[in-house]
Amino acid sequence: MIYLVAFDLDGTLSQSDRFLPRSYRLAAQKLGAAQPPEETLRNMIGGSYTDNRRLMEPYLPPEQYDLFSQYTREFAVELSQGCAYPEIVDCLEALKGMGCLPVLCSNGLSDYVEGILQAEGLRSQFGQLLYGQRGWDKTQVLAYLMEAYHAGCTVMVGDRHFDLEAARGNGVPFIGCGYGLFPQEIQTADRVVASPAQIPQAVRELLGL
Repeated sequence: MIYLVAFDLDGTLSQSDRFLPRSYRLAAQKLGAAQPPEETLRNMIGGSYTDNRRLMEPYLPPEQYDLFSQYTREFAVELSQGCAYPEIVDCLEALKGMGCLPVLCSNGLSDYVEGILQAEGLRSQFGQLLYGQRGWDKTQVLAYLMEAYHAGCTVMVGDRHFDLEAARGNGVPFIGCGYGLFPQEIQTADRVVASPAQIPQAVRELLGL
């Protein structure tokens, strides 16, 4: 049986608040667009293509959003060196030692995900990365991963309501990252962890390992 542990990226594996708001600002500046307020930039972290395009509508012509997104990804990869959360590598190694398969369940495009994982020294922790289609929400991405990996048991790990909704929509348990960027959004999780080091034990309890 495959025990799948599906991880969000931004705010779960990566301290994305250290580089994404600045990347958004640099991308907007490069396009000569208005600068969104800090709250808008923060709410874009972990959002889907559709969510973030909507948030940027007051500041950027819709036809420029794809270019804004491209510039953001380029700046983010450049700025994200060393921004993985402490203890993440040990967490992933512990899960694999328990017989679990850690996978990425991210709204990010492949160049962003691959670039961030490489910059933060996490790419070797994952095998082949699978991506959903542009426009899918995270519930659809998680369903795709569960089917692609023929998962027997799955648990979702994340720090945003998108991650919680994905778990609930697929009928799997959810571990909320209280150390992440939006702890107020994941308080109804099956387990809330204060650090990555607590994730393996939460997985063990939820999957009965």
